[in-house]
Amino acid sequence: MPLCSVCGKQNREQARFCGYCGRPLQNGLEQPAEETRQAPQATSSANWLRQVPGFRTGKRWKQIAAAASYTSIALALVAGVAADDAALLLLGVDALAIVLLVTKPQS
Repeated sequence: MPLCSVCGKQNREQARFCGYCGRPLQNGLEQPAEETRQAPQATSSANWLRQVPGFRTGKRWKQIAAAASYTSIALALVAGVAADDAALLLLGVDALAIVLLVTKPQS
């Protein structure tokens, strides 16, 4: 299976683009260098927060707004479960669904 030269992930045999990072595959048989394969995986695990909507740009005001929003969504979900209140639980689920539908993944 060909490995991506950018992220080091394995792809299916006939793939022209990486199924993980979307970059074009150079050659199906070409293997990335060892340092290329190791560095992005370490970086992606260290910078997982950069994949979360609201934290991608690194702007402090967006991070504060996102943290407050995610906290209120989590509180609505927990309160809905604890109080056995379907309306409150649905509010948290709806808010989370809106966040996931409105934000597009960064490639």
